[in-house]
Amino acid sequence: MARKRGFRYKCYMAVILSFCLIFSSIAPSFTQAALGKSDRVMTKKQKIEAQLGDLPDKRPKTKLELESKRTKYSTRYLNPDGSFTEEIYLQPQFYQDPLDKKWKKLITI
Repeated sequence: MARKRGFRYKCYMAVILSFCLIFSSIAPSFTQAALGKSDRVMTKKQKIEAQLGDLPDKRPKTKLELESKRTKYSTRYLNPDGSFTEEIYLQPQFYQDPLDKKWKKLITI
């Protein structure tokens, strides 16, 4: 009796899986892109320029903070090997000065 029940279970699963496989090949694809013009399409006349900001000409000997890459919750460093490190904080560490629009260190008491 238990063998029959196990066999029926396997048959039902095979039918369900077969139905899913057939339905997925017949159904229309929902992953198509929306119609319209993309702003990211490159033409031959456009030049790609990286916004490097305040990167030095030579690699630093110690970790160098890139102050132009600061946000309210993060700061970015240039490492001596040429890689970048970004430190992200849970609380605000910087504030944006209204006069010069630069992020400055938040003084905590």
